[in-house]
Amino acid sequence: MFRRMLFSCLVMILLFAAAPIHFADASTIEFTDSVNAQFKATAERAPGTIGSRLIKQYDDFKSERKQTMDWDDRISALRYANEARTSETRKQINDIDKDHIHKLEEQLQAAKTKYQPLFNGYTALNKQIAAARKLKDKSLSKLLQSQADGMKILVGLGRQDIRNKQVALTAAKKERTSKAAKIRSILSEMDPYKSKIKGDKSAISTPNKLMETE
Repeated sequence: MFRRMLFSCLVMILLFAAAPIHFADASTIEFTDSVNAQFKATAERAPGTIGSRLIKQYDDFKSERKQTMDWDDRISALRYANEARTSETRKQINDIDKDHIHKLEEQLQAAKTKYQPLFNGYTALNKQIAAARKLKDKSLSKLLQSQADGMKILVGLGRQDIRNKQVALTAAKKERTSKAAKIRSILSEMDPYKSKIKGDKSAISTPNKLMETE
């Protein structure tokens, strides 16, 4: 009852103080020296003990308002800080293992470049063998085949080296995708807490919380 009476007194005082005010948020109420003096004068004119009780309620209201504003500021600061960190984390997801994967890509490309002349030579040699066989030149075919057999081992080693590097690159990319998915999952789990923080902030900022009759 006294809280409602207190708020009614504040409304009247603030209206006559010619200070525009929006009562959608308790934090808009300014407890200036003029408002304090006018409220005290109004309370002193109240009969019996009502005046002293109004003044106590007024002091309590100012204290609660300050606590409300403090909590509102803290929640806002935490929310903005968390949003900034979350945004930065999302940006960094694309950089997960970036250098490692880039290094593997370079190694794979270097291997392909290194062995390509060998592969080209082996292909050309086999074409020569096929041509010699068509000419039925056995001695030439035998000579070329001997060279091809020697190159075949090197070609096999080169291809295996490229396959190994390709496997390593594929595994690294798969691991990066897995890490990114886990981080995104963790970030998505924070969404309900963000909503709760916004809800709590709204509740703290609502003057009706301060005006409820105990």
